[in-house]
Amino acid sequence: MSAICYSDWHGAIGFESFCHHCSPWKHHPGGPAASHGSVQRDYSVTTRAGHDLLPFAQQAEALVQRAKDTVSNNGKPHGTLRLGSMETTAAARLPLLLKAYAPAHRTVDIAVETGTTRNLIQAVLEYRLDGAFVAGPVEHDDLEATPSFVEELVLVSAPQHRSLKMALGEWKIHKLFVFRVGCSYRQRLERFLGGQGITLINQLEFGTLDGIIGCVGAGLGITMLPFSIVEPYVRRKEIAVHRISPEDARSETVFITRRDTLRSLALEEFIRTLSAIQVTVPKKIGNKRTEKRRRYRAPVKI
Repeated sequence: MSAICYSDWHGAIGFESFCHHCSPWKHHPGGPAASHGSVQRDYSVTTRAGHDLLPFAQQAEALVQRAKDTVSNNGKPHGTLRLGSMETTAAARLPLLLKAYAPAHRTVDIAVETGTTRNLIQAVLEYRLDGAFVAGPVEHDDLEATPSFVEELVLVSAPQHRSLKMALGEWKIHKLFVFRVGCSYRQRLERFLGGQGITLINQLEFGTLDGIIGCVGAGLGITMLPFSIVEPYVRRKEIAVHRISPEDARSETVFITRRDTLRSLALEEFIRTLSAIQVTVPKKIGNKRTEKRRRYRAPVKI
């Protein structure tokens, strides 16, 4: 019965029909190119009303997909789960999380998109991602943030630098190897250096983590990253890491979703798996004493 009701409803006001009757486009047949026997084309431009309507159309599509998922697989999680993640989180934290999630949900296809915190937040707001791991705190009326991981940020330099002072004092003009604009770690590094009185900074943007670490290890500059991601490189003596104050070092990663979206079963199970995982905070760096690793569950709410 539910399938029949869904079919009737979808045929009446399905997403395609919805978009057809509420088109956000203003059509201009012909346009400037339609002259002197040229091929007739239909040019379209987005109206202001169309921009305002787009979020509702995207939400309608999400609701239709959720309805399909519910009736087509006996209420079990399936379909595609669209996740976003900072590249550092994807490398250091996501494998363990997916290892716990994927085997129990084999009918769920997982698509992961990496990007900066700013870009990922925008993608979730525009319904292009079901959820994303970004640097917290995130304060937005349309977003809900689930505390996920606690990271310790460290300054990363060439392996020959034995101290933070040496790492910061070797060049007159520091070269910073950073991710693109919108990266929270980039902003934290800029703020930290500003507090040290270092303002003349030459920044080199990279799109990959390996590129940043490779250049820093070669002695071309410095960067700031979570210790969890650079620890293997430290063991191999490819880079040096330097502890900073707890206020500058602590960084929380949160998983954001839209408040107004009906969550799919696959997303609900993913968040449940995330909440069940304990997060290990890395041991302090630069201290010869071996410290026990402290274990945290979900950090405090934002």
